[in-house]
Amino acid sequence: MYHCNEHGIDHRQFDCPRCVAERQHEEVIDALKAQAEAQAEAAEALIEAGEAQAEARAEAQRKRFNPGDYVCRHCLYTTLNRNASRCPICHGTIDGGHWDRVIAAEGAASKCRKEAEELRLKEWGTSWPRYHRQRHPHRHLETHKLPARSIGGWRCPGRDRVEGP
Repeated sequence: MYHCNEHGIDHRQFDCPRCVAERQHEEVIDALKAQAEAQAEAAEALIEAGEAQAEARAEAQRKRFNPGDYVCRHCLYTTLNRNASRCPICHGTIDGGHWDRVIAAEGAASKCRKEAEELRLKEWGTSWPRYHRQRHPHRHLETHKLPARSIGGWRCPGRDRVEGP
C-alpha cells in the first residue's frame, strides 16, 4: 500500500487518485484558458478585418463619387480633373476662367511655401551656430554649413492657408 502525504490517504496505486484527478483538472482548466485566449485573438482579428473592410468600402464609395482632383462648383463633389470643361457627375460646364483662378491659386501657394522654406532656412542658419556654441563651448567653429534636410509643414507668413477657388 502507498500513502499520500498531501491528502493523508492510503491507496493501492502508485499515484494518489486524488492527485491524479487534481492534475487532470488543472490540465483541463489550462486547455480551456488557452482555447479562450485563441478565440479572443481570433475575434480581435475578425473585428480588425471587418474594420479594414468597412474602411475600404468607404474609400471606394468616396472614390466613386469623388474621382477627380478638383471640386466642381455645381455639385460640390471632387470630380474635376485639371482643365476639364465639364463635370462627369452633374454635367455642369466649367469655364476657362475657373482654371485660370485655380492655376493662379496653386502658383501663389507654391510661392508661399517656397518663401516660408527660405525664411525657415534663413532663421535656422542664423540660430544654429549660436545653439551649437552654447551646446559645445569647447569647440570654436568658425563656419557652419547647413545640412541638406527638409522639414514638412509650411505656413505662409501673414496668411493661415491658401485655398483654391
